[in-house]
Amino acid sequence: MLVGATYPRELSLIRAVAPSLPLLIAGVGRKQGAVREAARAGMSSGGGIIVSSCRAVTHASSGPDFAEAARLATLTLHEQLTGWLLQ
Repeated sequence: MLVGATYPRELSLIRAVAPSLPLLIAGVGRKQGAVREAARAGMSSGGGIIVSSCRAVTHASSGPDFAEAARLATLTLHEQLTGWLLQ
């Protein structure tokens, strides 16, 4: 199920109704969705999450440094998620 990251409270309500469905959480990064709050609201023992941050990666740079900027954006999101999940 596709859900937005910009409203974690509503995301938790969706999770309550659909506890076992995997959630694709979009809107992290460029749309200012909060990674930690969205992941916390979407996680459950019965259903996992996939966090999408497409624009933050694809629009990381329009210059010749695009590959490195996209890599950095991806690594930053990964570190945010794993840092929170490992706490």
